[in-house]
Amino acid sequence: MWGIGKATVLKMLKAGHKLNKLGILNAEMKDVIFEATQLYATCYGFKGVGDMSDIRYGVWSSKMANTKLSAAPELKALPPTSYALE
Repeated sequence: MWGIGKATVLKMLKAGHKLNKLGILNAEMKDVIFEATQLYATCYGFKGVGDMSDIRYGVWSSKMANTKLSAAPELKALPPTSYALE
């Protein structure tokens, strides 16, 4: 999570975002990924919940709309794709 500090993640966890399924051996992978996706989305300031690729595109779109730069934001500043998260 390049550009997202530990304090931001801790703040989101204290605000009620849970990773209850993480570390549970019999947890469904889709449930673990869903919880992680929600946390990532919140940390990047994205309101909608979809898969990570949708969130990545939304963050990229908002960065492009809010900048006056002619270049796209660096890829490391974007959330991972769904495949990379898994």
